[in-house]
Amino acid sequence: MNSDRLLKKSLFGGFKREDVLDYIEKLQSENVSLADELREKSAECAEGVSAEEFEALQAENEELKAEIESLRSQIQELQEKASADPSDYDKFSGEKSGALIQDAMKYSDSLVNGAKETAGKALETAGASINSAASDIRSAGERVTTAQVNLNYSLDAIKQSVDSLIEELGSVSEKSVPENKMSLFEFDLKDIRSRIPDLRAGDMVKLSGICYTARDAAHKKLFSLLDEGRDLPIDIKDACIYFAGPTPAPENLPIGSCGPTTSGRMDPYSPRLLDLGLAAMIGKGERSEEVRQAVIRNKAVYFCAVGGAGALCAKHIKAYEEIAFPELGCESIKRLELEEFPVFVGIDCLGNTLFKEN
Repeated sequence: MNSDRLLKKSLFGGFKREDVLDYIEKLQSENVSLADELREKSAECAEGVSAEEFEALQAENEELKAEIESLRSQIQELQEKASADPSDYDKFSGEKSGALIQDAMKYSDSLVNGAKETAGKALETAGASINSAASDIRSAGERVTTAQVNLNYSLDAIKQSVDSLIEELGSVSEKSVPENKMSLFEFDLKDIRSRIPDLRAGDMVKLSGICYTARDAAHKKLFSLLDEGRDLPIDIKDACIYFAGPTPAPENLPIGSCGPTTSGRMDPYSPRLLDLGLAAMIGKGERSEEVRQAVIRNKAVYFCAVGGAGALCAKHIKAYEEIAFPELGCESIKRLELEEFPVFVGIDCLGNTLFKEN
């Protein structure tokens, strides 16, 4: 029922006072409901929303405010018509009706103003959240750009360092082992003493003849015998020791894989054996300064075999025989007969080495 019909019937006795009051209460209730809905919609704005959702919520707020304004217009219309001709109002006075309507208007205004304030704060908060998110995105983009610049700078610096290192290594290589000074030798180990003075670091040598295997466990036992004043199971003088522990021989072959082990584990033992007359050692890798000095002092030589090529090395071993410490298994001392066994001079009798510039 619209406000015009209500007003006419109320002014000319069509409705009782209670009916008019009920209708005003309904208007107030509807006003409250709309205001509550406006508050709920506004509260949603305070949460994290996208720009599109934010605009949609603003549109819904405008619609709700329009409905509230419509109710206000209806109440205003009731007030104006009730005041036009109060003399015809027979069920209750226009003055009292106007007061009730005025109260409804004030209550409606308070609800609208409260809803507007809540919606405004919510919209302000949502706008601040969107601005903050945009600022964070811009900041992240700046950090990514800075990281990319730093990465490019680091890559350029690394490339320059690598180029410089390659150039430096090439220079060291040319100085340490000039190509025109590298030679190829072939001789029997029984002549090792007479051939040592001719050898220089980097020379390739094919060895034939007799040498002995001994790893760190066998060296430890040799030192125990020396400390006890007992004879060694091999003649160290002018001998050659190969730092290796061959695997068992497969069928139809004299020996299994027999590649070199890391020579550094024998560094504590080698100087004493060199001082006792050891002429040559075969292994892989760099030696300590104490070993290098012992090589110089005793006019000896250290050979480097090819690491990781035990099967290839085994092809140049004609025969072997276990000599001492069988309890060590593959690390026992064995007598090998070599045939053109390929090695490089790692440290010569002058102290030149493959491993650093002197």
